[in-house]
Amino acid sequence: MTGVLDWTGLRDAYGPATEVPALLDALTGADEDGRQSAINDLYGRLLHQDTLSDATPHVVPLLAELLPRPGLDAEIRAHLTFFIAAIANTTSAFSADGTEIVCASYDDAGVETDLPETVVAARAAVAAIAPAVFEHLTLERDAAGMIALATVAPDAVSPLHVESFAKLATDGGDLGAAAWIAVALLRGEDVDPEELRDRVSGNPDVLDMVEWNLADAPTDIVARSAAFELAASAAFPDGFGPDDADGLDADSLDAGAV
Repeated sequence: MTGVLDWTGLRDAYGPATEVPALLDALTGADEDGRQSAINDLYGRLLHQDTLSDATPHVVPLLAELLPRPGLDAEIRAHLTFFIAAIANTTSAFSADGTEIVCASYDDAGVETDLPETVVAARAAVAAIAPAVFEHLTLERDAAGMIALATVAPDAVSPLHVESFAKLATDGGDLGAAAWIAVALLRGEDVDPEELRDRVSGNPDVLDMVEWNLADAPTDIVARSAAFELAASAAFPDGFGPDDADGLDADSLDAGAV
């Protein structure tokens, strides 16, 4: 799976991405601690503090190839889905030599401008594999991950998915709030900042993020990030990310049954 790329010519957050192939292989290994260590390391190398590396777009299809593997660990499946969504949700990337962080900006109309080439490539990679990823996810098992991915890959979302998300939006909690935001974005509706604040108010961390970012970023961009954070909180109540990636709540994965 990983032998085609010249990993010595690609960079992750720490230098040449030569460690990435072994980490990808470890995700399907028999050792639980090894799988967890590998996903943590991949987060840190390819999405370091929400910043993409040169290697990240090239790894996206390899992450997607893992999802249909027979017997794939449920926790790893959840992490892979959120990892793919998170890659498309960020707007910053390391420079080609890895010494600087380059970020997108917004024009007066609230449109993203000056997107780093790595961000553009990563989003294109996620858009390309999203239809196949959705084929291997189910609402009964993967509702939170599907919502996170839907907000960054809307072209891969079917009307049936939108209807199912709308049903989830009537529920309370983080998953219901994430579903409400996703439905609004997928239907092309304007998200009112005050209603967004109200919807996320049950999660103080996400509310703080929304308040902070509404001052500088367009509401729909903030809403997209809020949907991701709420969905991640629903799936990983003890925290999502490389520092605390072992907090998956199996019950929350089934919370999307409709």
